[in-house]
Amino acid sequence: MKTNTPSNSNEMLFAGIDFHKLYSVVHVLDAAGATVKKGRVEPNSLAGFSAFFAGFPARSVSCVFESSMNWGYL
Repeated sequence: MKTNTPSNSNEMLFAGIDFHKLYSVVHVLDAAGATVKKGRVEPNSLAGFSAFFAGFPARSVSCVFESSMNWGYL
């Protein structure tokens, strides 16, 4: 899992989530498009996603995820 410290702690960040049945791949970018963090969340669970995003301030990351089959709710 790669992690970089954002240059500005108030900076808005953006995450793309590639959601699979058993795991997800997440890539977090800053406003300039630089990688802040990327890695695999396994298993797909509240605990897994909470652990991945734990180092970010509340409401600092906007997320989108890939349209998927019927794997359940994210």
